Amino acid sequence: MSDKQIIRWAEAKDAGQIVRLIRALASYENEPPDSVKVTEADILRDGFGESDNTVRRFECLIAEHGRRPVGTGWGEYCWRLWPGSPWNEIAGA
Repeated sequence: MSDKQIIRWAEAKDAGQIVRLIRALASYENEPPDSVKVTEADILRDGFGESDNTVRRFECLIAEHGRRPVGTGWGEYCWRLWPGSPWNEIAGA
């Protein structure tokens, strides 16, 4: 495996890894595990849109070390990372 480090734009196929990295960040921040509600479906819908041209609510970069995702960078358009929903939605709704 290469030790090469890269930063690239996230793709829809990264949704599972993005959720894993969000959960790891929450753990690092000492957040309760159940505070992270985001799912792969949330990432796909709000980050990559759907066939009906859903508006993207965030952009995401993936940092890789040796082809393994090790971090993310975010540009959010009114999107909440932990719950995985737009700001205008009521938490828990």
